[in-house]
Amino acid sequence: MKTRIPLTGLDRIVWTYTRNGSLTVKSVYRVIISNSSNSSFVSNHTPLYKKLWSSPILHKVQIFIWKCFEYILPSKCRLAFYCPNQNTHCSMCNDNQFESEEHIIFNCRFVRYIWALVPHGNLVLDDMGTNISISDWIRKWLLGNYSSEQICHVFTTAWCIWKERCYNVFQDKQVNHISTTIFSCRLVNETLGALSTQDVIIQQQHIIPADGISDTLESVHVDAPLVAHFDASFDLNTHSCGIDIILTNSEGNYKGCKTISGLANDAEEAESMAALKAVKWIKMLDYQNNLYKRSAENVISYLNKSSIQISWCSSSILDDCLSFMNSFSFYNFVHVRRELNGLADKAAKHSRKYVVTGEWG
Repeated sequence: MKTRIPLTGLDRIVWTYTRNGSLTVKSVYRVIISNSSNSSFVSNHTPLYKKLWSSPILHKVQIFIWKCFEYILPSKCRLAFYCPNQNTHCSMCNDNQFESEEHIIFNCRFVRYIWALVPHGNLVLDDMGTNISISDWIRKWLLGNYSSEQICHVFTTAWCIWKERCYNVFQDKQVNHISTTIFSCRLVNETLGALSTQDVIIQQQHIIPADGISDTLESVHVDAPLVAHFDASFDLNTHSCGIDIILTNSEGNYKGCKTISGLANDAEEAESMAALKAVKWIKMLDYQNNLYKRSAENVISYLNKSSIQISWCSSSILDDCLSFMNSFSFYNFVHVRRELNGLADKAAKHSRKYVVTGEWG
């Protein structure tokens, strides 16, 4: 089962570092970092990065905070590393202070007026004059005991301050702490409002209880179908797997059982192989009306064409499974809770543990 030649589809190049086999910038970045000397640095900051990218703030604000944390924000002091003649003094306060990231965000005399007016700004004012670095300041906010609303207010206001600074530097616009405060509060309210009213569509998979099969069959006008209960068991350490398929009629009378032991790359591939084996066995038995019950929701969703969140290897197996289904008069895949598929689950574990392959009528 570990090496399999697909029966359908065309040959294609896959990127094995993503689940769906498609090349993404994110996956390339992860591969480069894992093979570089900075891999330990990235792993140490993974919780912080995850918190940043999942924070309820605008994407441009996330990028801004990330640049500050990585010390790549083009402040005057940062640019002076590459342009020795660069003027490094802050033009917002004109106090002959060096324009570092820390000065722009919370040490500049101009921004103190803004933090004094915006919600939760008092928490930022407490950091003034403490010599805290911008990276430590961001780490404190992301990993500290602050609410999502507080993080949104503080980080969005920091971005608005940077925006005002850029207007001042590049368009020679006179800075105004009142207009910056109003703009920041409006942007925060719009951000929080959009997140709170965003419609999240959750597609619920229909679960049919053990005693509800007849009602489902009556709704689609199918007579005397074959019901296949199938499951797979996978061991991560040995990559061994076991598959079990139990056949019954719509009334629950036993029709047959089959177990298959083998190898798989992961649990999802084992679940997909279980579906393919069940379909191929029923096709060999020449049953035309079939109902398949399985507890692996992602596999069932793919077979019902309601989800594509599955690995490229598993999708190849399930595409073969769907090609076999075209010869059936009726079929339906149903997701059930694991406790309702207990016999197939136990038999699959037995097949994997004791390497049992067989068929019983």
